[in-house]
Parts: sequence; C-alpha cells; structure tokens
Amino acid sequence: MKDGRHTAFLKRCLSIDIEVNPKAADAFALAAVWCDGRAPLVLPQGVQARGLDRLQDALSQADHPLGHNILNHDLPIF
Repeated sequence: MKDGRHTAFLKRCLSIDIEVNPKAADAFALAAVWCDGRAPLVLPQGVQARGLDRLQDALSQADHPLGHNILNHDLPIF
C-alpha cells in the first residue's frame, strides 16, 4: 500500500485470534499480531493469566482491535 493513510491506520490495529471452546468456557490458544513489525503475541498451548495480562497490555496500545467473530464468539468467554 503506497497510500500513507492506510499504513497509518494499520499501525494502530491489532489483529487478534482467540481459539475458544464455548462449551467449556475455555480459551486454549491465542495470537495477536501487529502490522507494524512489533513482535506478535502467540500462546499456542493454553491461555494462562500471564498471557491474558500480555494481551491486555497489547490491547491498551491498539486503537483498533480486529478479529473474526471476536464479539460474538471469543470475548463472551472472558
């Protein structure tokens, strides 16, 4: 993307994928990725309190959290 507006917007976004088991109300993996080259947060084998703290820290830096079906599927677990 050569348009600076898009780049500036994407730098303020955090793309989140949380794998949840809604029947057990359990998050078993998560990833959060920045578009600006910052290190991703990847927890492939269980989401513990420390991982949620790291996700909260990342979210506090993002103007726009993004995720597929995050409102209806992922966040209600928390």
